[in-house]
Amino acid sequence: FPFAYETQTDPLSGLTEGILTRSEKSHTAPLVMHTQSASEYWHRSGSLVHTDPLGERDGEIPENVRIYFFGGTQHGPGKFTTDAGDGQTAPSAADYKPFARALLLALDRWAKDGTPPPPSVHPTIRDGNLVSWTQNATGFPDIPGIRYPGVIQQPSYLDFGPRWKEQRIIDRQPPLPRGDYRVLVPRSNPYGNPLGCLSAPEVAVPTGSYPGWRLRRTDGPAADQLYSLTGSYIPFPRTKAEREASGDPRRSIEERYPSLENYLEQLQARCEAYEKAGYFLPEDTRRTLEIQRERVAPLFAN
Repeated sequence: FPFAYETQTDPLSGLTEGILTRSEKSHTAPLVMHTQSASEYWHRSGSLVHTDPLGERDGEIPENVRIYFFGGTQHGPGKFTTDAGDGQTAPSAADYKPFARALLLALDRWAKDGTPPPPSVHPTIRDGNLVSWTQNATGFPDIPGIRYPGVIQQPSYLDFGPRWKEQRIIDRQPPLPRGDYRVLVPRSNPYGNPLGCLSAPEVAVPTGSYPGWRLRRTDGPAADQLYSLTGSYIPFPRTKAEREASGDPRRSIEERYPSLENYLEQLQARCEAYEKAGYFLPEDTRRTLEIQRERVAPLFAN
């Protein structure tokens, strides 16, 4: 604490503060664009940036702050692969860099001439898209062969003694845990992708599920634990027959997209909608279509 930009009162420590409290008092508060991937909700308590410390209500985002959640992405975009490696699923290759490029230019305009950037986009308790991290709460589908996390990163309030707050002198070592802050995660749609977010185009027009978590292999070190700062890519079945044979509840590629061209048309429409809203650049629309054409073409091969 503090986790959020607004000034809040911590019910565990009693401290009242916000990330910007001191700069606001000195009239030096900066313009802030806070961006985070889906993995940040599982590995870095990302929800506390825009809720109260106990996850009971949405926070109030200051006028000089924007918060953008890039749905389906992980902490650092990886190379596209379906190889699980030392995880139980392949890592997410969903790319947030196009959003970052457009928003960096928007930040420049905001600072230079006061042009407001696009609105914040993140899940909220109010809209029912920010929920407890259990599978029942998120609605993540039961996909054959896929295990759901049994753990999440959650910060605790640790009492280091009476002199820690003012002097940073430790009188208790190890410290005494006095309670946990409550972390929430984005709710999933029926095919396993997050709601209430600025989804990467390949997540908004998906060929698979992109949860913000990934688990380590069951036969290796730290089995079934969260794989640090990565998300997952869990491909959809290619055909209806494959889906029915495996019992996968998610619609297949064949059922979603009549052809590769149909997929690309939907992808282009999504990118252009992001352009219009200020979250994407035209050159990244072209680049995204080129990358995804090559990446998904094998899924439509006879």
